[in-house]
Amino acid sequence: MSIAVKSGSNLYYVLVTEESSRMLEFNDASADQRAALHPALVDRRTLLNSADPSLGRTDARRSAEDEVGGILEKFDEARDTLLVFSRRDRTQPLGHAWWRTGVGNYPEEGLAVLRDLEVESEHFTEATSKVLGRLEAAGTRLVVTRARADDSASLCGFEIAGFRRISMVMYRDLARPLSLDMSCPAVSLRTMTAAEATSYWTQFTREYTDVLIDEMRTPEFAHREAHWLADLSQQEEGLPLAIVDEESGESVGALWYFVSDSGVGSISDIRLQETCRGRGFGTATFQCLEARALEAGTRFLVLGVACSNQPALRLYRKVGFEATSIELRRRIGPS
Repeated sequence: MSIAVKSGSNLYYVLVTEESSRMLEFNDASADQRAALHPALVDRRTLLNSADPSLGRTDARRSAEDEVGGILEKFDEARDTLLVFSRRDRTQPLGHAWWRTGVGNYPEEGLAVLRDLEVESEHFTEATSKVLGRLEAAGTRLVVTRARADDSASLCGFEIAGFRRISMVMYRDLARPLSLDMSCPAVSLRTMTAAEATSYWTQFTREYTDVLIDEMRTPEFAHREAHWLADLSQQEEGLPLAIVDEESGESVGALWYFVSDSGVGSISDIRLQETCRGRGFGTATFQCLEARALEAGTRFLVLGVACSNQPALRLYRKVGFEATSIELRRRIGPS
């Protein structure tokens, strides 16, 4: 039979036969197999890391080597699993799955990260089903994975397996100048007053809780995580910034922006008052931010956005951001 699945704006047809759906054997990798897979895991992790344009090829590989090597050298069989797939009629491995359970700030939530899944497309459904079965048996309730935005095959396979696109990471290379839109209103950025900041964090906590619930997190976790993040962030000076309409002198929105240790400008939140949306204030804010970032020597801007937030996606693409990686999630076990 063939399964039709819509992945992004494309429609794919995947052929699944009864024979191909029961051709694999699944075995936990031995220490020798883990060592043999090490180069392939590093190569695949390097490819995923290279979706971050702020990392050069050398840094992407070094990061992959550190991550893969650290986990394989300190392999925790209670949390780490590396599963090897092979055909029943052959001994040569066809692929692997690599995941860790009990991650996150709240292990009781049952979160697992599927770090890598490599198998031929005709066996993807069977392999994914086996992985999800193992995870559910271990008490996992939410599985998270990530794929490059240009990896249509993996995105399609995960969506067939019931995963949902949750969010994407987008980058802007400031070496490519943004064409100024002179029709936009003039805006500036300033540190918020204490009263403005208090109002902002109250609104942020409420809205971020709703976002986390929409991203398949439990209400209890979402509430705790949103308050934890807000409390932690308020310890940083200069956060957040008020977006000011130069004509009226009034605040029309907020921008939570900081520069990471690697020198990348990170946009954690941008919001405009409802009456100011669709009037060019969003574009004007990015024009102002880019000038500020370039003056400080920042080369890249990065942000995360929910895949369902189409108005924000349209704005980010308009001002030159490109998607680099996509996070997918699937709930398993009791709802």
